[in-house]
Amino acid sequence: SDSLEFFRPNWNAPLSNFPKKVPQDMPDIIFQMSSGLYGVRDNEGKFDPERYQKTMAFCKMTEIKLAQGAKQTGGKLAAEKVSESVAYYRNIPANKAVVSPNRFPYAHDMNELFDFVAQLQKLSKKPVGIKIVISSREGIEEFAREMQRRNENNILGIPDFISIDGGDGGSATAPLFLMDRVGFHVND
Repeated sequence: SDSLEFFRPNWNAPLSNFPKKVPQDMPDIIFQMSSGLYGVRDNEGKFDPERYQKTMAFCKMTEIKLAQGAKQTGGKLAAEKVSESVAYYRNIPANKAVVSPNRFPYAHDMNELFDFVAQLQKLSKKPVGIKIVISSREGIEEFAREMQRRNENNILGIPDFISIDGGDGGSATAPLFLMDRVGFHVND
């Protein structure tokens, strides 16, 4: 059939009821985990490992989106855009405005971020990557040093891939002042 099918899993079902492999008729989906942890959060907004495993039953890999800093107040989704379907998949109340934090909750330092990557890799048994903006040479060097340290010491949590989010780092939802100044190319 050429019709589209809308999958609506029962999130309350036990994990054992979810597919062990991504169903053949599913498109290749990359789960993008943002600072709001939408789709993998509990009712209080905290990371829910079981919900993450259920979500990953339908996804090929995870991309952690760290490039939210240009939105100094975080991402905003107006109440009228939070439909029943959006609320269902994000695990948020329908018809209520949502504000995402401007910082990823498990990235207060490099060690915490890479430990979180290790947790996701272990839970999903699938690739986990990080989407970043390179705004300074020092920042990316710190990132690379942590990956090297973990590799040399056989410590889990090295990202399987890294996505670079544009040279100027701004998005259409960021204030123009920040769009023009966040994540400039390094001229060294």
